[in-house]
Amino acid sequence: MRLKKTGFTLVETLCVIGIIISLCAFLMPSLVSAKRAAYSTTALSNVRSTGEAVLIYCGDFDDTFPYGVDDQTKSFPWLYGRYAVLIPTLPLFSDLVLPYAKSRNIFLHPLDLGLHRSENGGMTYVRQPSLFAAVGSSFLYNVDLGNPSATAYGDASDLALLQTAAGFWQCGCAEMPDGVGTPSQIPDHGQGFKYAVCMGDGRGEVVSYGFFNGHLVEIEDLKAT
Repeated sequence: MRLKKTGFTLVETLCVIGIIISLCAFLMPSLVSAKRAAYSTTALSNVRSTGEAVLIYCGDFDDTFPYGVDDQTKSFPWLYGRYAVLIPTLPLFSDLVLPYAKSRNIFLHPLDLGLHRSENGGMTYVRQPSLFAAVGSSFLYNVDLGNPSATAYGDASDLALLQTAAGFWQCGCAEMPDGVGTPSQIPDHGQGFKYAVCMGDGRGEVVSYGFFNGHLVEIEDLKAT
C-alpha cells in the first residue's frame, strides 16, 4: 500500500507567500502611521514634562523663568541684538531645570535623528548623532521669557515656552529635503511639519509650522512694546 505524501505544492507555497506580501503592503502604511502617532504622543508627553520642570523651577525663583538659553541660541547669538553679548555666558536651560526633572530622558524627542541645519533660516547647525546626544535636549527654549530685560509679559500662558527643535522629526525624516533652507520653501510650506509644544501655562500641544510661527510673531510684538 502506497503512503500519500503530505505538504504544500510549489504553487500553494507561492500563493501563500503572495497573500502574505499583499497583507504586508496593505497594513504597512497603517503600522507606520500608528508608530508615528506613538512617537508624537511620547514627544508631547516629554515636552510637557520638561515644561512642568521649568514651572517648578519658576516656583522656587519668584515666578521667574530660567535665565538660560538653548543650544541653538548659543550657536546663533547675533540674532538677539544687544542680548547677544550675554548669551555665551549663560547656562543651558536644561541644565538649570534638570534638578526638577525626574530624568534627563524627558528632554528627548524619540525621533531626534540629529540636525544639519536650523529651520530658522536654514543656517548650518550640525548636531549628530542627535541633538539630545550632543547637548542633552531635543527641545528649544523661549529664551526671551528668561531674559530679565524682556520678561514684562504678564500672562505667558499663551506663549510657547518649549518646542521640539525640528518639525520634520514628526514626519520620521532625518533632514529637510535637499535644497530647502526653511519650511516655507517646501511646496506645501511646511504644512506637514509638526512640533510638540509646551505653552507657558504647562499645556501641551502638537502644532503646525504656521501655528508656531504665529506665536513667534506674537512674542516679537510683545518685545517691541
